[in-house]
Amino acid sequence: MIANKKQHLLCLLCLLCLGGAMSLYTGSLHAEPLHVPRGDTDQRNALTRSDGQQFFQRYQAALNAQAPERLAALIAEDAVLHIALVQPGDEAPQQFTLPRHRFLQHRRTLWHFASDVQQHFETPRYTAHADGTLEIGFTETERHKLFGQDAGQRNEVKLTLGQRDGAIVILTLHSNSHLW
Repeated sequence: MIANKKQHLLCLLCLLCLGGAMSLYTGSLHAEPLHVPRGDTDQRNALTRSDGQQFFQRYQAALNAQAPERLAALIAEDAVLHIALVQPGDEAPQQFTLPRHRFLQHRRTLWHFASDVQQHFETPRYTAHADGTLEIGFTETERHKLFGQDAGQRNEVKLTLGQRDGAIVILTLHSNSHLW
């Protein structure tokens, strides 16, 4: 019975977050992005591991501070955010593609309803691409209390970083999320 209640609460949260049924906060979602001075050649515009490390620190800090405006500054307005909710057993994952504002709404909703949020990030992996983008792959484990119940998720995340107007931003996010 408790497992069913917990599953229903998680489903309710997912519906609220992904369905756009509520907007908890208003105001500016802009903060200062990370700018990297570069020369004019493609070689100089390529993101480096150091760029990725600095960006990852800012990404972690925004999530840990539960700061949607700081998180928004790290995501391109036209970013593509793919979330796969991995189901137990042999069920196919539920696939969602979210625009930036829905992804941010999901995070705001979780931060509003959850308490005792704890996040752990495993060591990221950095992969430079020929087009100058940089991929960061990592595992994030999040634990929290949701409506009084212990809950959490393990996310296998891949961020593709690029530059827009001199700022390093997330162009795509792919996450395979295992809820419990």
